[in-house]
Amino acid sequence: MTVSENASKRSFVWPADYYSSPTPESVLPKWVTFGCGAASIAALIIIFAVGAWLATGGMTDLIGFVIGTSASEISRQYADDVPDAQKKAISDELDAVVRHLRANELTVVQVQPFLQRLREVSADQKITRAEATGLETLLKGINSKRAAKAKRAA
Repeated sequence: MTVSENASKRSFVWPADYYSSPTPESVLPKWVTFGCGAASIAALIIIFAVGAWLATGGMTDLIGFVIGTSASEISRQYADDVPDAQKKAISDELDAVVRHLRANELTVVQVQPFLQRLREVSADQKITRAEATGLETLLKGINSKRAAKAKRAA
């Protein structure tokens, strides 16, 4: 007795049997496969468009937006011991950083230390007076780099 004479005892399908058998009924409607293909093409187009936007200056706009929105979050996280004058100084420095960033006077790399420090400081949802002083010093340093760069260019 050969294998082909006793197909019911086999636990697997031979490739020749699979390819010679009729096409099985499809599980999904035909439009589903076209919809998934169209969605993947749309996703690729969106990914490339966002990448092109980020490469042509969109990254500075995005970082400016992030800093601008984080300014409102920072104002809600101050501890009671942070004086109002220091809160205003930090807010003014943040506004200056965003303004300089959007005017291409600062780079994203120069602003990155502030973003890292802000993430560390605000992890506990409370910014103490010492942490606020550190943020203010860091922001002033970033803005002074911009001023030094402007003097060299002039």
